[in-house]
Amino acid sequence: MLIDADKQEFAGIVRGTAEAFGKEATPNLLRMFWAVLHEFDMPAIRQAFTSHVRCSRFMPAPKEIIDRIRGQRPGADEAWAMIPKDEESSAVLTEEMLGAYSVVAGLIHEGDNTAARMAFRDAYNRLCETASASGKPVKWVISRGWDKATLGCVIDEAVRLGRLTPEEAAPYFAEIEYHSPLVAGLLEGTKGTVNEERGREFLAKLKESLRSQATAFDMDEIRREVEAKDLEGGEHE
Repeated sequence: MLIDADKQEFAGIVRGTAEAFGKEATPNLLRMFWAVLHEFDMPAIRQAFTSHVRCSRFMPAPKEIIDRIRGQRPGADEAWAMIPKDEESSAVLTEEMLGAYSVVAGLIHEGDNTAARMAFRDAYNRLCETASASGKPVKWVISRGWDKATLGCVIDEAVRLGRLTPEEAAPYFAEIEYHSPLVAGLLEGTKGTVNEERGREFLAKLKESLRSQATAFDMDEIRREVEAKDLEGGEHE
């Protein structure tokens, strides 16, 4: 569900989409989209708009965005191909994919991939139908394997595809000391260019927070510290 903190990003997405199609996002249009899409999460909305811009020549109606949100789950064959077949590999999967995987994990470990694939397809399609009927938005989660070497690349790709936000990815990157130029740029804020140095400092501070005894950390506070230092540096130039 959207919250007040999402308003700025939401408005930017709608305005940017309107501009891409030569339209203007009036205040009334923004209010209408917000009211209609309020029940969905920001990552699902972001991905739906991105998908529409890539595939259509016309400004979307709210219902088109809703249809994309509810229909963004991969097909059964694609979902099966994304499932890790060993305990070393990591993947970013939907909740329905994880649910279907739990049904067939034993068959995969036994090496019976043919039976596992058939059972997975049945379970996955059933879970997707239930989710679509209830209007449940797509939720992507990280299924982590033992191999840290590939985890960073997997999460990086998920951010590029809009399946994870930079904020969701950053703790994992900080933990495994993986530097993502893409995420560094997306975390850069309102400036128009990628600032990798600032992104690296953001991740460094996040890593420090993760290593502390605190049970929680404040993403916004870390971002503000980095931005303040960046502004101070600009004043001395």
